[in-house]
Order: sequence, then C-alpha cells, then structure tokens
Amino acid sequence: MLQGSGGGKEVMKVSERYGGRFGPGIAILSIILLGVLAYANTFHSPFQWDDKYFLEENPIVKDLGYFGEPSLAEQVGQYYDGFKSRYIGYLSFALNYRAGGFSVVGYHVVNLCIHVVNALLVYVFVVLTFRTPYMVRFGAWGGTGRLVAFLSSLLFVTHPVQTEAVTYVFQRLASLVTLFYLLSVVLYVKGRLVGDGAAGGREGLARAKGYIYYGASVVSAVLAMKSKENAFTLPVVVAFYEGVFFTGAWRRRVMRLVPLLLTMLIVPVTLIGIGRPAGEVINQIKDPASLGYQAISKGDYLVTEFRVMVTYIRLLFLPVGQNIDYDYPVYHAFFTPVVVVSFLFLGVVF
Repeated sequence: MLQGSGGGKEVMKVSERYGGRFGPGIAILSIILLGVLAYANTFHSPFQWDDKYFLEENPIVKDLGYFGEPSLAEQVGQYYDGFKSRYIGYLSFALNYRAGGFSVVGYHVVNLCIHVVNALLVYVFVVLTFRTPYMVRFGAWGGTGRLVAFLSSLLFVTHPVQTEAVTYVFQRLASLVTLFYLLSVVLYVKGRLVGDGAAGGREGLARAKGYIYYGASVVSAVLAMKSKENAFTLPVVVAFYEGVFFTGAWRRRVMRLVPLLLTMLIVPVTLIGIGRPAGEVINQIKDPASLGYQAISKGDYLVTEFRVMVTYIRLLFLPVGQNIDYDYPVYHAFFTPVVVVSFLFLGVVF
C-alpha cells in the first residue's frame, strides 16, 4: 500500500533513511535517557493524599510476612481488600519499604524504572507488530518499522499525561499493571512469530520456544490481574490482536487463546470473595465523603463520565491544563447537550 504511489515511495525512502539510524541500541539508550531527564526533578517529591493512608499507615506494607501468608492480613481490616485484589502492587511497596523505609527517593526511582521499562516494551511491541503476517504484506518493515517504534516509545515515555502515574507514588499501580499488560502482549506476539516462523528440522524447536513465550504471556497476564483490575481487558485485546494481525485455522487460534481468556476470571472472583461493592474496591475508597469527594448517584456518575472520557482523549492530543484534582462539573441528565455530543463522539471513535 505504501509503495502504490510516488508519494508513498518517497515516504518509504525517508523512513528507511532515518529509521536505519535508530538501531535497537541507540533507541534503547535514547528512551532511557529521555525518561530520566523528564522526571529527574521528581525524586524528592513528598507523599501525597492517599499515599499516607495506603502506604505510611498501612501495616501490610511494613511487614513482608503478610505476603508469605496472605490470610494473616485479614486482621488488618480495611487494608485487606486492596491487598487481596492488588497483591503484586502492594508487594512492590513492601519491598520498597524493606529497602529504605519511607524515604521517598526509593519509591520514585522504582516508579520511574517501571515507566521506562514500559516505554521499552512499547518499542518492542511496535517492532514485533511490523513483523506480523498482516504488516509484512505491506513491505513496511526495516527502517520504517524501527522509526515508527522509536517515535512511539519516545511519545510514550515523555508525554505529560503520564505524570500522575509516575510521580504520584501510589499510582504506581497504573504503571505496574501496564508493565505486565504490555509484557503479556509482547510475549504472546513473540511466541506466535517464533512458533510459526521456522520450517524443516527446526520447526519442533521453534514451536517449543513459542510455547515457552506463550506460557510466560499467561503468567504475565495473571500478574497484571493481581496488580490492578483494569487488566481484565487484556485477554480481549490479545484476541482482537490475534484476529487482525495473524492468520491460520480459527479452531487452533481460538484454542490458543483459551488459557488467556480464563485469566479474566481472576478479577471478578477476587471481587466476589471480598464481599464489598466492586466500585469501592476498585477505587480504593471506602467513604468518599470522608476524603472530601462529593458522593453522586451512579446515574450522574455515568453521564458525567462521558464528558470525562472526552477530556481524557483531548489530553492525549493537547496536554494543557492538567490538574491532579479537577473540579469537574457533575451532569445529571443524559440529554444535556454537551453530554449527548460527548456520547456521539465516543460512539464514532468506538
């Protein structure tokens, strides 16, 4: 498709010329360097808001023994629900505490390392995507793929919308679930490419490697599910990716996806076992009013969220006016003009 016109050929020549300059080594070093430079002034930022409640006042974070025997954590009351549903995230905080107490520098260093690793996974993900059967037929690999991967990862690592997830310590959960989410997808794609990419005498070895990658992908999916609840969408995204970028008999492709799809049970089963409303557990807020939040009905929350989602999309393209605590207007009726327009916009995007 890119080679179908004179303009397309020129784009290909330019991308090949510049993409060739950004090999994996230079790309990785550039991503790491820019990530560190972007957040170098945040290492001494103090704990904020619920960092105090979920970290400084949380006995689970201060004792690694709870992670060896999770049932013991039931005695700490309100902290147990978050610990049970976000075990991996809380474990990372407990290890931070074991290494340096509540010195904020260590927590910020870990947050930044996670963010940089995520950017590197974005790079690998795009590179692998250009090697899938769907993309190969366009002949766009080589410099083009490397350049797109490099620019994508730079955008990810430096975009201002990432600020909260990196510098707000407890929001590490968002970055951590992203790490295991991306890692699971990358391992799945790598397994598919390795397993289907060999022939002859090496076919058996390639398939074995493919199964190893695939098994690691399932493990990473489980870790994502125990980091934060929005990992629930991961198996669906992998299934969609499989359908778009790979080929083969549908029966075999569906069977390959079954173990990943089964990991979707982890989140709802955990929430059911907790015995509290899912919204309270996911938001980690027991009493919104006690933290200064306005309590609103589910209906008002829904119609307001249509406007909020449009704001999120706008921030991706125009990251100005960011605020850690938006004084967002609450809407009470779906047929409010701005709500209807937002709903229609989201429908078109979907």
